[in-house]
Amino acid sequence: MGQIPDDFSNYRDFIEEAEIEASGYTTCGNYGYHNLTRDEIQPVENTDNSEDENTTIRSENRAPSVKSWWRIFKFLQKGFPRIRLTRRQTTNRNVPLNLTTPPCQDDLDLPYRIIPVEDISLDPVFDAGMFANIRAGTIISTSAKVAVKTGHLPSSKKGLLNELSILSRLQEHSNIVKLHGVVTTGSDRFLIVLEMCEFRSLKSFVMNSTLHNERADVRDLDIRWPNSYKIMNFFRWSLDIANGLEFLHSKNVIHVDHALRNVLLDKSGTAKLTDFGMSMLLRDGDTYRNLSSDQPLPVRWMAPESLMQFMVSKNSDIWSYGVTIWELFSLGRNPKLLDEGNLVEEIIHITGGGRLTKPLYVTQTLYDDLLMKCWKREEFLRLSISEIKSKLWEIMTQDVELEDFRYLVFQWR
Repeated sequence: MGQIPDDFSNYRDFIEEAEIEASGYTTCGNYGYHNLTRDEIQPVENTDNSEDENTTIRSENRAPSVKSWWRIFKFLQKGFPRIRLTRRQTTNRNVPLNLTTPPCQDDLDLPYRIIPVEDISLDPVFDAGMFANIRAGTIISTSAKVAVKTGHLPSSKKGLLNELSILSRLQEHSNIVKLHGVVTTGSDRFLIVLEMCEFRSLKSFVMNSTLHNERADVRDLDIRWPNSYKIMNFFRWSLDIANGLEFLHSKNVIHVDHALRNVLLDKSGTAKLTDFGMSMLLRDGDTYRNLSSDQPLPVRWMAPESLMQFMVSKNSDIWSYGVTIWELFSLGRNPKLLDEGNLVEEIIHITGGGRLTKPLYVTQTLYDDLLMKCWKREEFLRLSISEIKSKLWEIMTQDVELEDFRYLVFQWR
């Protein structure tokens, strides 16, 4: 892990001087989203009290003052002069999104199917995220089991419409969750109908897995998916995720919110990317898009240029891919950079060269030749998707250290 340079041994003094220890920052439970603005770091609160109490976000501390936040920038600028803290200007030729309510059944040439409200039945909420709830459902006319997504915050509508816009532009792909259609209720609300992925998020799947035997003789074990699986499944899922991201980038889509929680697992064990509420489209010739500095952001998954300049690109997705694979091989651990310290300190640390440590089930080659190369500070030095896929195959077939992990068997409970 990178360290703060010796020249800045007064790092703690700076933190105290900036009054961050006193004022703190606001946490947001297990979701990992924060508002990252000039005057605060805080989550978006879930103000809907009608949902299960498990979805409530608990706030612990206040956010830093404007003065504190800009002193952090001054500290970074002095200690790490290579960091450019000004926002990079991009062209304004971004593809506009239709942020209006989805059209009614009478509209023609829709890029998605309108499903009549009477043709769908809904079960109770089985998954509640930061911005949307997911319900199991059935399309009555076809008996197809589906997942139905609906927002539970006033700000959710824009994200759902953006997700609908992105998915409707994509062709079907085995590693992208499939859009079945939209249910309009005749009011200002609508439901997005997606394919059902029986094992839900890959993050929850691996978090509910335990190591069965450190040196098991796999010939004596009844290894049957999904009750048990081996380390090579992690590589398969890593390739699935890379294939999905490669497809998005081929369509000039930046995911922006790439994390293990936004990867679903179907009954065959195939990983699929989902949750495109923050995704952005690039026009031919454009490389970057600017983030809104007051929107909730997945801070711990963001590249340094996204944190400091509020801009995203395909290369920033590569950084997030590295964090996602780190989560996967860590059995769903939260990618917290420092064991102690708050989010502001983590931002300073990662901008100064700090990186996540090697997980237990990651070989040194995988860590050095893939993860660390996804986390290069210079965007153009990061691996491309094709290089990531080649490196994964190379490690799977040639990494001698991997032999020590082939005996590992994980059980899903």
